[in-house]
Amino acid sequence: MQKSLEIILDQIGGLYKFHDHPITYLYNTLFYYEKRLADKTNLKRKLVSAIIGAFSDIRPENWCLSEDYLLYLKRSQDESAWTPDHEYYIKLINRLRSTILGELPPPYQSADWRFNEFPNAAAHTLHSICVELMALPVSAQTVGEALIDVSLKPSSLLPPQKDMMSWYNAVGLVLTALPESYWSVLNDRILKAITSPMLETPAAHHSPFKILNVSLSHLQNAEHQCSTVLELCHGVWHHAGIGQLSHLPQFVKEKLKPVIKHENQFIFLCHLVGPFLQRFHMERTRCLLELTVELYDILLIVDSKSEHLYHMDAICDYLYHIKYMFVGDGVRSEVEKVICKLRPALKLRLRFISHLNIEETTSVVPVTTVPTCVPSQ
Repeated sequence: MQKSLEIILDQIGGLYKFHDHPITYLYNTLFYYEKRLADKTNLKRKLVSAIIGAFSDIRPENWCLSEDYLLYLKRSQDESAWTPDHEYYIKLINRLRSTILGELPPPYQSADWRFNEFPNAAAHTLHSICVELMALPVSAQTVGEALIDVSLKPSSLLPPQKDMMSWYNAVGLVLTALPESYWSVLNDRILKAITSPMLETPAAHHSPFKILNVSLSHLQNAEHQCSTVLELCHGVWHHAGIGQLSHLPQFVKEKLKPVIKHENQFIFLCHLVGPFLQRFHMERTRCLLELTVELYDILLIVDSKSEHLYHMDAICDYLYHIKYMFVGDGVRSEVEKVICKLRPALKLRLRFISHLNIEETTSVVPVTTVPTCVPSQ
């Protein structure tokens, strides 16, 4: 079957120059047949070469693909093994970032975007990069890891810290435009960050709010893995569709909940999901309710494992915000069962969420009075 497709592409591949949406067609083909084409690197290479190569007489050589990938296409099948290095992925992300910022002109500057396949240069660059990444002769997990590493690993090719958000924005656009197997590796980085010693066994003087404050880290030139992963996740998930975000409650329940034991880990989780509560409220209420219940369940675990909680007021403010801004009494029955099991100080602070009486929030056992006999006169 593969040999037949290669013969067909050799013979009639030139007709693709009449296709009005060649990059979109290639993107959709590689995206939806990603699992079937995962181990067919030669077929993917042939498909890209036939469709993009059909425009060689019409458009510039680099109108779609990078120079590195064009060199890969020129190799023989016997020499087709190629593992791109770290710098290759940095160049791709920088190409998209620069195009969005208007610093790097598109391959053909005279393009009339009114009659083009894409409405602007950024959309053209994004789809071209995604086509190239899906056609690489490496696994989806390897590509996903490499795209995350271009943000987390230091390099002289990266922009300065004050401009890193535009870099995360470009990484987020690319990752969310690829199939799930590419961006799901981000969950492993979250798991690694939340189990790091800085959160799992923190020093007494380490405040989680300072560690997770990205702006403060930039000002102090003190990059923390936790804050960097947090910033990257926000950059990626901001561009994710609601279908991609819907995995979050399940991920929290199955992966994060079993490993969260410390108050700082819980605060990291609150920072992680907080910016997306409004979107869940508007687009997928069920996920918001499930996520809220999980937050209370995890708080109960942290409460039982911790001798002292240093940030009870901040945690309670967060939970009150969720109640009054989003869920209301939607999870009241589930939440009340959890609050009743918390330590008295937390019960007292959360009494307006569960509508418990003040007497029920204290652990003081009432003293029973013994009636005295009044002698008769």
